[in-house]
Amino acid sequence: MRELNGKVVLITGGASGIGQGMARAFAESGAQVVIADVDEAQGRKVADALNQRACKALYIALDVTDREDWRRARQDIESRLAPVDILCNNAGASALNMPVSGLSPDTWDRTVQLNLTSVYNGVAEFVPGMCERGSGHIVNTASIAGLIAGIPDASAYTATKFGVVGLSETLAAELAPHDIGVTIVCPGAVRTALWKTSRSALGLPPADPDKAAASPSASPDAMDPDLLGRLIRDAVQDNQRYVITHPEYDTAIETRFLAIRQASAWTQTALLKHSPKGE
Repeated sequence: MRELNGKVVLITGGASGIGQGMARAFAESGAQVVIADVDEAQGRKVADALNQRACKALYIALDVTDREDWRRARQDIESRLAPVDILCNNAGASALNMPVSGLSPDTWDRTVQLNLTSVYNGVAEFVPGMCERGSGHIVNTASIAGLIAGIPDASAYTATKFGVVGLSETLAAELAPHDIGVTIVCPGAVRTALWKTSRSALGLPPADPDKAAASPSASPDAMDPDLLGRLIRDAVQDNQRYVITHPEYDTAIETRFLAIRQASAWTQTALLKHSPKGE
């Protein structure tokens, strides 16, 4: 989707972090940006700041786990602007420092709702209209954790991000005949308040200050979310399938895929031992 001027872009979790970075980037290219978030004060602040820069932006309240809320949001956007051209499923939470043995069913369920089911909810609400119009683009925020294996103490987060990658790749195959693109964002550490907001979103007490300070998103050396926002905007324009921000993870990605290939070779050898002789 080369031309962004006038396009309607809906960004969940748009009030802060990566979502705010995307909002700024798309607005700079002339898009009409809808900031969807549960944080009304911050969401309106971001929209107002964009409007003051002669951009067109508005805030809507949206709980991404509530399907009726999604329907209301779509109807509201279409009545005030136009149908959504670009849907950015970005809202989510990170339950780090939680081994599987210490992960409660409630935290697991809430993580799945926020990180994975929410993406389905957005797709289910907006993709049918995109298919009817024969155009559109979906941006799903996953994580580098959705491509590499064995991140300790992040089972729920990793499982949901692998799920986002799988869902997005299937969407890309299904939607290509309708001229709808799909971009999967797999960032490493990005400088956001995710370390601070996630626990409350998951219904957990505040994190230990020392552990919170060690979170990758709390590091001043983490990627600037505005830079990532511009990368995502460029990926939409180039119909780029993946945005992978941190090349230092390339070896870990290759190691995982090598292990899969080796497992396939091992399985074929093992099957020979169980095959009838002469076959």
